[in-house]
Amino acid sequence: MEPFLQYYGLDWLALAFGLTGSWLIGGMNRKGFFFSITACVCGFCVALMSHQYGFVLYNMILITFATRGYFTWGRKQRIETLQTQTLAAE
Repeated sequence: MEPFLQYYGLDWLALAFGLTGSWLIGGMNRKGFFFSITACVCGFCVALMSHQYGFVLYNMILITFATRGYFTWGRKQRIETLQTQTLAAE
């Protein structure tokens, strides 16, 4: 059982949160970005513990992408709503 808990279960949390985040984003649910960010934070910690600095950088980049995706998603929805309201007012 020890090999499965070598990283305090953070690797398993990264798996669970990463898959959930991907599923939610695929279903057009913006909350999936929070799950993806959480997965990357867990992956970041595991990479630090295992001295895999390439994966540390990789997870930092993915956190940046997910954060940008979250805010970009919201901006697109606001622009589409404004365009719809403008067309309806004309």
